[in-house]
Amino acid sequence: MNDRSLFQFLQFSLGDREEFDAVFSEKDWNELHRISTRQSLLGIVFSGISRLPAQSRPPRLLLLKWSFQAESLKGMNELQNSEAARLTELFRSRGRRTAVLKGQANARLYPDPFIRQPGDIDLWVDGGRASVESLLQEMNLLGEPSISKHHLELAKKGSKVPVEVHFKPAAGLRRPRTNRALMKFLDEQILKSEMVPEGFYAPPLKFALVMQLAHIYQHFLGSGIGLRQLVDYSRLLRAATPEERAEVSGMLKRVGLHRIGAAVMWTMREVFDVDEGLLLCKPDAKRGHVLLREVMEGGNFGNFAEKYQHSVFVRWLKDRVNAMRHLRFDPCEVLWAEFKYWKATIGLVPKRIRTGKLGLGGR
Repeated sequence: MNDRSLFQFLQFSLGDREEFDAVFSEKDWNELHRISTRQSLLGIVFSGISRLPAQSRPPRLLLLKWSFQAESLKGMNELQNSEAARLTELFRSRGRRTAVLKGQANARLYPDPFIRQPGDIDLWVDGGRASVESLLQEMNLLGEPSISKHHLELAKKGSKVPVEVHFKPAAGLRRPRTNRALMKFLDEQILKSEMVPEGFYAPPLKFALVMQLAHIYQHFLGSGIGLRQLVDYSRLLRAATPEERAEVSGMLKRVGLHRIGAAVMWTMREVFDVDEGLLLCKPDAKRGHVLLREVMEGGNFGNFAEKYQHSVFVRWLKDRVNAMRHLRFDPCEVLWAEFKYWKATIGLVPKRIRTGKLGLGGR
């Protein structure tokens, strides 16, 4: 199976392409299932399979397996919606504003909100780190000690699914000047979150377009990013109004997202056939190829990258080499990232010793 067939089937599965005429062999179907598993796209692709004539679907045993997996995703999404609504009310009763970041907020934009493969719940709670940490301790819901600079772990007993409680709306970027502009925009916009029928607050699309582009950049320069995040972004672009896209377009350079923005816009056109009029900026084919190659090689969040076949030290060494490979993508951001990586790695040694998290890395 070639990438073009995969991308066209994704478009068909998402309802952005009316027909899919290619004929897949048994080998193709098995390969599509493998890719869908690595990229966390099983539910999305199965929705496309469901639209095919019976004679064009995968072999029976694979179809049954895929059907079971897709049905389980529906249950997971229902559970996450329920938990997000419950946690929203729980924190509201304590006088706190909340908003669901990414995840279930994105799922609402799909043609079927239950086909997106969920991860954990990212729940922003206002008040800042000290206040949110104190509140979680008071509620006896503070999980394992966290070295993150933007979220805390909710105790496992606090939810039926993993939850990250964010005291900042995003991890941000590494360059101080552009990061200040980015965080100022996000801090302002998240306060405009609105209640949705699922029972939780979702941020404005302007917030989502900027925050999730920064999120893609953070993971691209770190462990890796997958197709699921790019699918999410295609839904955001299609859902946003012309005015929302125009405002975000005008601020990409100011918040340090113009290079990754141009790369992502290339993938939007090449992978999802998004109309030129919906793109935030002129696509950059050179950077786009680099981004898409790493997405396809590494799978969801880079979890299937070749480096994971090696020891911890070799993986760490490959991460450092990979960081240097990204220098041509965005020299300033990469150099700042490395500086902050080493600063955090050295500075967090005492805390890692206390918490038992001795692995290399500070991102």
